[in-house]
Amino acid sequence: MTSTGPARPLLASLLAALIAACSAGSPDTGAPPNVAPAAPGTAALRVLVTKSDAGGPVSGAHVCVSRATSAPICADSDRDGTATLSAARGTDFVRVNGPSEQRWQEATRVIDLSSGSGALWVELEVLRRISGAVRDENGKAVADATACAHPAKDEATVCARSGGDGKYGIDVKAGIYRLEVSGPPGGRLVPQWARGRAFLEEADVLDARTTDVPDVDVDLLHGVVLRGVVRFEGKIVEDAQVCLRTLAAPLPLECERTDKQGRYAALREPGQYYVWVVPPGNIRAIPQWFDRAATGVGSTPVTLNSDRTIDVDLFGGTGGDGRYTITTRPETYVINVIPPEHSDLIAEYWQRARTWPEADEYRVGTSDATLDLVMRRGTRVTGTVKNKREIGVAGGYVNFWDDRGIAAATQTDAAGRFELVVLPGHYRVEAFPPFVGNLVGQVFESDIPSLSELNIVLDDVAP
Repeated sequence: MTSTGPARPLLASLLAALIAACSAGSPDTGAPPNVAPAAPGTAALRVLVTKSDAGGPVSGAHVCVSRATSAPICADSDRDGTATLSAARGTDFVRVNGPSEQRWQEATRVIDLSSGSGALWVELEVLRRISGAVRDENGKAVADATACAHPAKDEATVCARSGGDGKYGIDVKAGIYRLEVSGPPGGRLVPQWARGRAFLEEADVLDARTTDVPDVDVDLLHGVVLRGVVRFEGKIVEDAQVCLRTLAAPLPLECERTDKQGRYAALREPGQYYVWVVPPGNIRAIPQWFDRAATGVGSTPVTLNSDRTIDVDLFGGTGGDGRYTITTRPETYVINVIPPEHSDLIAEYWQRARTWPEADEYRVGTSDATLDLVMRRGTRVTGTVKNKREIGVAGGYVNFWDDRGIAAATQTDAAGRFELVVLPGHYRVEAFPPFVGNLVGQVFESDIPSLSELNIVLDDVAP
């Protein structure tokens, strides 16, 4: 535990007092000063409650100790942050809540008092509140909408429901968040990221490190549903991804997954969309664009002005032994091999080309053909892209260049993490922010050994 400033001497003295009190309350030396001796079958428990950020004592914290078979015994902490209770000997459960004047994260502990008196030091964390109102495009309050605060680091997402007046409040730990809002079940309201954003990469960054974040209002639009069933060789496909990309703006694909019956349902704003279906990794199928196109160039836009049903039959792909079969027409093709994710295999075109313009063509005639492909292993490079405030950059771009040109490229996830595979060697690394934001890209040189991790920090446009 760390603290700064004048809180350190105070915290040290409080801990010393707690230890001394606990020692004084042992069976050999009698009860602590100013505390009545514990009744037979009980033991004295002293609890020190402090703030997690500054380390100072928390006065008025509500401390309860109990066992599974008994009612809780409670007391409030004094000005020095300590509370003394008489608890049953044995294993006891301790629950600590902060004073009602502020919002606090409840803390729970387990302590063994079989041998006599004991002591605990508990840190409480002040909660911050993200709040606002949810309405539809006509300004009507949306009740029972779900608002979820997504932290910028690896912690649990926290959600809350809106009330009858459309207002919501989410109590979160101090930190950086992005807010996602979805309508009530059956409401046909298109989910969005605050404020008015379709994707996490565009979402506003909500800084709840030191203060509450009020007035995060969201207007949800009514949408239409594209639904259907995904099959492969006549059987339903669970966990396939059905991805839609709007023609109205240069936005990324947004995907839904099929359920155990192979069904999917995508709620979107009315408009035109490209539809791409990606099978799960446990079947021998390959991705497919609507309508039965192997590439996006050959896809047909889907018009969604009202609800629509599109069922999908997938093509064949590689099996567990690496064999693959593709049924296609006589044509000249460029062949690209995409390895499983999180592997150390390099994604390449046939004959080890890196991009499709430099890839060799392969001619498929009127008879079946066999083409064996060999994949190379490389170094899996992982890392993060953050800004100077230690906030992960979601949707950022990371590119690796060598003397031959672009060697690998990827995007960061919601926490700013990335992963790609290259051969060991010397590279020029480029890291750029997403299509929205006020960050400056960074270019630097790096030698990639057999194992590598890169942590990249982007500067602000206006520091």
